[in-house]
Amino acid sequence: MRHIQRIVLLASIILMPSALQTIAGRTQQITGADDCKIVRGKDLIDPQAPILSAYRVEQPERVQKPRVDLSTSEAARRFRTVFRQQVSRGPNYAGHYRVVVWGCGSSCSSFAVVNVKTGRVLDIPDGQSMSGVDFEVSDFVTGTESDYTSFRYRKDSKLLIVIGAPDEDAAKGGVFYYLLSGEHLKLIHFTGVKKNCL
Repeated sequence: MRHIQRIVLLASIILMPSALQTIAGRTQQITGADDCKIVRGKDLIDPQAPILSAYRVEQPERVQKPRVDLSTSEAARRFRTVFRQQVSRGPNYAGHYRVVVWGCGSSCSSFAVVNVKTGRVLDIPDGQSMSGVDFEVSDFVTGTESDYTSFRYRKDSKLLIVIGAPDEDAAKGGVFYYLLSGEHLKLIHFTGVKKNCL
């Protein structure tokens, strides 16, 4: 019995490298085919896209008691703990606003913008969740105060950049540029994903 176990062990050691090569070859083929699905920063470059520094806030504010008014948003009521925790850290966008982000599934983030002086939650046009499952864009628009992969914003700018596929619809994926005007976010530019996979 021990003799058979040794033979099986020896055979597995000898055969393992070729089995691993076969597995590695398949993995390489799959990776090559799937590479076309992956969106990188270079696939989102658009010379016509707005930039954060073009929409500066005169003076970012320090808010002594940041607050959220849960009555202004269904999402804020449902995810009140996340809203309260994030808003308590103060503004991170456009002077006295806070971009609040919470998970909505694997590689999916929902978001809202809160005026931390009044507590009002602003409406987001065209949905409030972004899927980033095929987006590897850490190199896209760097130097921001964003803590999340799908968002780019700064405390001294009114421009909010959102990257991904809205409501998990990959056909609509790209970069959405929102401008804060008054108490509203307005979509001012969209850049679709540019991939050459032929």
